[in-house]
Order: sequence, then structure tokens, then C-alpha cells
Amino acid sequence: MNIFFDYFIYFLKSKSKFGVHSPFVFGFFESVFSVERSKNSQFLPIEEHRKKLLKNDEVIVVEDFGTGKQHRKNTISFIASNSLMKKKYAEMIANLSSHLKPKNILELGTSLGVTTLYLSFSNSDSKILTIEGSAEIAKIAKSSFEKFKSKNIEIVQGNFDDILESRLQKMDSVDMVIFDGNHTKSATIRYFETCLKYINNDTVLIFDDIRWSKDMKEAWKQIVQNELTVITIDLFFMGLVFFRKEQPKEHFQIRF
Repeated sequence: MNIFFDYFIYFLKSKSKFGVHSPFVFGFFESVFSVERSKNSQFLPIEEHRKKLLKNDEVIVVEDFGTGKQHRKNTISFIASNSLMKKKYAEMIANLSSHLKPKNILELGTSLGVTTLYLSFSNSDSKILTIEGSAEIAKIAKSSFEKFKSKNIEIVQGNFDDILESRLQKMDSVDMVIFDGNHTKSATIRYFETCLKYINNDTVLIFDDIRWSKDMKEAWKQIVQNELTVITIDLFFMGLVFFRKEQPKEHFQIRF
């Protein structure tokens, strides 16, 4: 019931493009949020791949660092149905990448690689580093990248806490980060603060499942209030963060 109440409040407060007076955010309506998804035929092969994953009953052993359960068995279809980003949001992130043209993209939480493929298809000039905690899931994702011949994706398997800092140091600066792994407040804030050391003026941070739990709602609120964040956009399930120093600090709830 909490999620329905949250959505009711969000719907009352959220705005369409006609209620947004920021030219920067209005531009996202035109280039990112309002693009006709039915015309994105380039992503049809990825969606066909998603369908196959959803029907795959192979059982694998999964390490889950985010929930504290170190090992559990699940079918690939179960993982696909519970962890893959919905098509609507994957396309939005792809449109965002196409619009902003980030050079260095970091994804925390590869899952089976569907969102990563969206990013690869939308911006072939970018370099994508995606990190996945589970060895078996990472193996399946890597196989998918090879199947689609995506040359701009590097996948690394390991615990975010162990490898995030060192990988960011190698990147020097990061232009886009997708947070879609450990859904606890402490971990989300920890990874957010680590990434802050490597952002630039045009960096965008994307947080998935910002209303997944009370923990995540508190984490999102803390991120919005951080002194370094400038433009924050609440899409209900997902939050976007920008650091453009030339603009006033503003928070938007956008009907998406």
C-alpha cells in the first residue's frame, strides 16, 4: 500500500513539460523523455534477447552481496523477471546517453546485461565499464555482449566495495554512472560519495529503485540534499542527478 500512496503524492506534485521552466530540464522532455519509444527499432534485438532470458529455466548459483545472502540458486528466468530494468527505463537511459554523449560510463550492477546493451547500442563511441557481483550472472552477461558484438563494453566481476575505487581511478573522470546493485542506504551513499571524487560538471548519476524501500527513499533524499548536487529529477522509480555549477539548485518531479 505504501507504494500506491507514494505514487499518489508523486502524481500530485509531478509536472509535465509545460510546467517546467528550466530550459535544461525542458530539453530532456524533447530529447529524452518524450521520444516515441515505438520508433526505437534499433533496440528490438535486445528485447528479443530479453524474451529468451525470461523463458530460460537453467538454474545457476548466485552470490548476492546486496542482501547479505552469499549464495542461492535461481533460474535465469527468475533473475530476468526480478532484476532486469523495464524497457521504458532502459530506453530512457539509452536516449539520455545519446543526448549527452558521455565518454566514460560506469554501471554498478550488470545483472544479465540488457541495460548495458541499450547503452552500447545508443552510443557506440562511449566506453562502458559494468561491474557485477555474481560470477555466474557476469558470465551470462558477457556471453550476451559477445553475441551482439558489443566492442565498447568491459565487464568486471567482483564486490563493489573491493573494486569500485580502483576502477574509478583508472577512468580518471566519469560522465555517467548507473547505480543498480546494492539497494541499501549505507551502500548507496557509500558508492555515491566514492563517485563524487571523479565527477565533472557534465556528469549524470542515475539511481534505480529510489522507492524500493524505506532505506532507498532515505538514501535518495540525502542525495538530493547533498551540497554538490545541483539539478535532481525524480521519475518516481528512478532519480537523475546533475552537477552543473552554472545553474541554481533545483529539484524536479517529472511525470514519466
